[in-house]
This record gives sequence, structure tokens and C-alpha cells, in this order.
Amino acid sequence: MVKNSKYLMILVGLLVAVLASAQSNSNRFDRLHRDVEVTRVTLESYLKQWDGDIMLNHFSNAEASYKKGTGVIINVEASNADIYMSVHNGNFRNADDSVLDTFFSDDMVSLQKKRLADGLKAFLEEYKRYLPKLETGEKVLIKFDVKDRVRKSKDGKEDEPTPMEHKRTYTMAVEISAADLENYKTGSLTDEAFNRNIKINYSNE
Repeated sequence: MVKNSKYLMILVGLLVAVLASAQSNSNRFDRLHRDVEVTRVTLESYLKQWDGDIMLNHFSNAEASYKKGTGVIINVEASNADIYMSVHNGNFRNADDSVLDTFFSDDMVSLQKKRLADGLKAFLEEYKRYLPKLETGEKVLIKFDVKDRVRKSKDGKEDEPTPMEHKRTYTMAVEISAADLENYKTGSLTDEAFNRNIKINYSNE
């Protein structure tokens, strides 16, 4: 849920789309591509401003593209949350490897996936009317790239991966058919029915 910012995010998305259209020399930035760009900007802003249940991710960038016959693909960088603690000597410190691996247990990663899905479903419910209209057989594919952010030691060198880092490194791919999206926009599909039809797959890369 994101309060008091719906129209601001849409306005930002439209402004970005207009600027991209003005700067595009080789590609015709038609209505579909404009809507794709509005969706990209709005989704990125929505996730960054999310004020519902705490997300266990840090959202930094989203990229979108459209291919005729395939549909829209949106890639979102969703790094694992950093963990900072007020410790025994009063200092505020970043978690070490052991704390990170313990915190991101199987249960915590499952919760992370659930909250990512819940946040995306909330976005789709609130902004469905602004999503691009696709052709029959096409789809919207939203991919969350989840991994630790690069950590560096005091000497500037990158830290080695923690022993269990691979367990919290994955891609979450959310697939929505064009037909389901249009039926959802018109009210032919309820929230429950639409959410049931969403396909979510996970892969470790």
C-alpha cells in the first residue's frame, strides 16, 4: 500500500514517457511504449514508497521492454535488505556473515517472497487501468532479481559471498496473460480469480 502518492507517481510516469518520446530518434514511441514506460516508472516508485508490511528488499532500478508477440518484460533490481543493529557498546553496525546467514533463514526467505508477491498484487490492483493493452497471446512478465548488495571491507575490497548467500539469491518471475489483465481491468475477473491465475516461478542463478 502506498498512500497519498498515486497521482504523483502517474504524473511522474507520464512526464518520463513524454521526455523519452521527445528524445527518441530511431523508434516510434507510440501509445503502447508510452504505457510501458509509465508502468515501469510507476512500479519502481510504488515499490520504493511501499508502506505496508516491511519488505525484505531494497529496490533500486527497473527496466522495461516490449516485443510484439511476446509482450512486456519488466526487470526489477530487488536486493536483499541490509541489516543494521544497535549493539552492546552503543555502536550501530552492519551485520556480519554469520548474522546475515542466520537472519535469512528458509522461513525468512519464504516471508520475503510472500511480501514481494503481496506488494506486486497490491500494485496491480491499484494501477491495473494504467497498464498497457496487449495483444491476444502476449503477457506481462515481471522479474525480481534478488541478491545481496556488494559489500566492501575497510580496505575497499569486495567481501566474499557468505556460506549461505546462495539460498537468498534467486529470480522471482511473475507472469500475467494479456487476457487475464484485460478481464481484470473490465471487472470480469475478481481480485481473487486474477491472483489465482498469476503464475510465479523461482529460479536460482
